[in-house]
Amino acid sequence: MTRFLAAVLLIVCSCQAIGAQTADSHTPLPYGEDEFYTWQKDLRRAEIITFGSLPFGTFRASISSDI
Repeated sequence: MTRFLAAVLLIVCSCQAIGAQTADSHTPLPYGEDEFYTWQKDLRRAEIITFGSLPFGTFRASISSDI
């Protein structure tokens, strides 16, 4: 019974791609000037600075606590 179930599952999984549609072009479009709000850009900049300074802050905190 398990071999039959495995065979049916294999057939069902392999037949799923038959009805799939293919896209003609997969080239992404660049972001436009009006794509994001100003506050979203500022939030992203703050996130980059925060996570970029995390290793340095962790290092400084571990050195300070060891002293």
